[in-house]
Amino acid sequence: MSLFVPNRYRGKLIVVEGIDGSGKSTQISLLSNWLRSQGYAVAFSEWNSSSLVRETTRRGKKKEMLTPTTFSLLHATDFADRLESYIVPLVKAGAIVCADRYAYTAFARDVARAFKLDPDENTIPGMNALMAAIAIVVIAVQFPSEAALQERLNMMFPMKTIATMDPSWRTFNWDYVGGMMAFQGKPSFIDSRFDSFDQVGVMDEYGKIMAGNDAIELMKKYKVDHALAMDNHPISYLLEHSPGWTVVRREKAWEGEYILFAKTADTPASAALSCPSGVAPPPR
Repeated sequence: MSLFVPNRYRGKLIVVEGIDGSGKSTQISLLSNWLRSQGYAVAFSEWNSSSLVRETTRRGKKKEMLTPTTFSLLHATDFADRLESYIVPLVKAGAIVCADRYAYTAFARDVARAFKLDPDENTIPGMNALMAAIAIVVIAVQFPSEAALQERLNMMFPMKTIATMDPSWRTFNWDYVGGMMAFQGKPSFIDSRFDSFDQVGVMDEYGKIMAGNDAIELMKKYKVDHALAMDNHPISYLLEHSPGWTVVRREKAWEGEYILFAKTADTPASAALSCPSGVAPPPR
């Protein structure tokens, strides 16, 4: 299947490329959460995540056994498997697939490994200078100013509320704000790395708390003493009407209002076991 065949299906594929640590996961997380809030079905595909080669690649890299050719073949297998068994079926079904890297990463890495295998003292410095010049131009032309970036963050996140949070708190939070809390040095209950949290068994209980199902008992289990959610989340309704919890502050951001709650006393489990059926489920 050619990389450049026009999309004939109902769904869409969105690809984010970049070097390690450039913010790919953060941007995909923000985009995925926004798309879900708009009612779209969103899936995620990560580089080198195919079960066919993931463990082989990990062991080979650890023992430094892989040649440039082997790397290329493993990545080709990984990409082909994910494309045919995951990405294309989802796009056919009408979903939006957000991909953390695509075939372009394989192309770039193959070229880089080829240089490493057969270095050219004249070519490599020139390539490095070219890539550095491109990076500088991109940063200078496309990156927003510090003031503009802060304005965007204030629009998307409850930045003032996050700034008031104490790192010693055990705060339950909506996953969308978890990454920003961590970035600001505030421990979070969860963020948008759903696969990681699912593996440790947190996702199911997170979903129950957000939906207001056995939320008080589950928050006691995790010794939660604060909570940050939007006003339309069932957990917000529950805490607003539960004894032992109080509203600390409210802040408008990103199409709604965030509420920061604080625990004031032990809450009887019978005080609030469920939310009214009319309260909307949490955005995911």
